[in-house]
Amino acid sequence: MRARSVWSLTWTKRWCTAHSSPSVMLTSLYLWRLKEQHTSFLSQVFVLKRPHVDEFLQRMGELFECVLFTASLAKYADPVTDLLDQCGVFRTRLFRESCVFHQGCYVKDLSRLGRQLNKTLILDNSPASYIFHPENAVPVVSWFDDLEDTELLSLLPVFEELSEAEDVYAKLQQLRAP
Repeated sequence: MRARSVWSLTWTKRWCTAHSSPSVMLTSLYLWRLKEQHTSFLSQVFVLKRPHVDEFLQRMGELFECVLFTASLAKYADPVTDLLDQCGVFRTRLFRESCVFHQGCYVKDLSRLGRQLNKTLILDNSPASYIFHPENAVPVVSWFDDLEDTELLSLLPVFEELSEAEDVYAKLQQLRAP
């Protein structure tokens, strides 16, 4: 197993590990109130955790230095991440202002992390988010409310294998081969 400081795993929160909505979802786990800037308006946000996210986060924290890198605003993403990551797996949190706005999309430029790119992975549901570094990407299917979802469990062996590799590019190319 690689030391945590050698490998970096970045991922987005939205639609990968949780789904949030201003409407009540029957299986919502959390509710919090968000104060709108410069107003007294409070909005309610309901959050549903993706199945197996706790196990997934725990294992990723054992294998990698985990960085939350999201195009969401901090005022929204920070409280949701606090709810999801109660064990402190994410050592760093990067929000919209850390992204590059490129052709109408917020892109996560991994070179801004200051890590070796051949030892950096990105888990994301949107290819537009990792357009600068597709060779570092492990795509994940978007999630909204399927309580039978096992996507995160199916990714565990992939990340365990990646954590043992010397170079992300060669290993991902091998895993993607038909």
